[in-house]
Amino acid sequence: MGAPSSRSHLPFVAAIVVASACTPFEGGESVPSAEGGAPDAAASGVDADAPTPDGGPSASFCAGHPGATVCDAFDGPSPFAPEWNREGVIDGGKGRGAFEGAQARSAPRAFVTRLPAGCTNAYAQLVHSAPVFPAKMVVAATIFVASMPTATNVHLYGTETTSSKGHFRVDLAFAQDRLVLVVNDAGSTKTYAANAVLSVGAFARVEMELSFSGGARAVVRVDGATRIDESVTIPELTIASARFELGNYAESGCDKPVETWFDDVVYTLTPR
Repeated sequence: MGAPSSRSHLPFVAAIVVASACTPFEGGESVPSAEGGAPDAAASGVDADAPTPDGGPSASFCAGHPGATVCDAFDGPSPFAPEWNREGVIDGGKGRGAFEGAQARSAPRAFVTRLPAGCTNAYAQLVHSAPVFPAKMVVAATIFVASMPTATNVHLYGTETTSSKGHFRVDLAFAQDRLVLVVNDAGSTKTYAANAVLSVGAFARVEMELSFSGGARAVVRVDGATRIDESVTIPELTIASARFELGNYAESGCDKPVETWFDDVVYTLTPR
């Protein structure tokens, strides 16, 4: 996983530096530590003796999504699909990602992220980046929230592109039972909320669709029902780059630990 660059509710600033290390993905890149150390698989929460990610996700789920940019049920011979670019943590343990089975929607594994209480600038994410101008970015995953904060927004999905003003981000976050869509255009932020849509200890299929062309819109669906549907002003993009982040990120301190499970992930990037 790579470090988050600019965050959705922050003014445009330089990228947050990964302070521990990242495990290289096949065909991707490793991110060195802030101290210049070598990548450390154990620090990322991934078994250092696990096979390299060449087996991909389970065919049984992803056979139904042949056009997906990334499809991952985390059930293949490797813990994650090779299409992910990066995986890692920040500050040597503030946020941790792992591949476990306790709350897997489809056995044997799911991707679980854990942030401790007081989790300022903590994250654990999988990342996909591509050098294209996006026309549409769509992600759907089955999510199980085992523990959530009562006030702090914790991100589930993040997208990032670049305009002449800086980074343009659309992030989907949660706090208590609500989902919050955060649109950030180089520091100018708008938020849209849907209350009473998530429950602790229950599975939900959460989809976010972001259209960049025509009538640009951001749509969020939970178990097939539309919860957020907003027109979005898309800036003129100047760099061919589309980044997607799956997992938890929290900027401000959480009042309790956060644990979120992700399974049966389908991400589709449509270029212009």
